[in-house]
Order: sequence, then structure tokens, then C-alpha cells
Amino acid sequence: MKKIRIVDEAERDLDEIINWYNERSFELGDKFYLVFKKKLDLIFQNPKIYRKSYKKIRRATINQFPYGIYFIHDDEEIIVLAILHFKRSPKLIFSRLKGI
Repeated sequence: MKKIRIVDEAERDLDEIINWYNERSFELGDKFYLVFKKKLDLIFQNPKIYRKSYKKIRRATINQFPYGIYFIHDDEEIIVLAILHFKRSPKLIFSRLKGI
């Protein structure tokens, strides 16, 4: 059965984003998390619909927020490598591939 794994660095990305939004507006971080989880469900259902941003790395845009979920997948697993603001360089993701 296929599963989703979020690498530690991506977990930290998520925590930082949620905290940043909650500091700016009450419960906005919680809203981000709900939208993120919905997108993760869609990725799980059909990861191939998201365009490749580099070689085997795909990016799913998080609706209502300027962030992308960067992931790779095979028949057994979807691995979330990063959750990045669109203004950040996606080159950060390459260092995260080394541990996989």
C-alpha cells in the first residue's frame, strides 16, 4: 500500500510556515495547515498530475498561499522533500535528496 513520508526538513518547513502565519493573523496558520492537508490528499490520489519541476521532483501549488509542495514518488511511496515559498530557490531541495 502506498504511503506518504514527509522528511524532517519538510516538517520543519511546515512548522515554520504555520507559526509565521499564526503570528500575523489568528488561526491563519491553522487555515494553511488545512489547505496543505487537502493538497496532500490530492497528491496521494494522483501524484502524476503535478508537473515536474526538475527531473523526478514534482511541485504541487498550495491553493490560496504562495507555497509549493515538492515531492518525488514511486509505486510504494510519496516523499515530501520541501514546502517552499515561491520566492525561495528550489535548489534547496537537492540537498534533501541526499538522505533518501
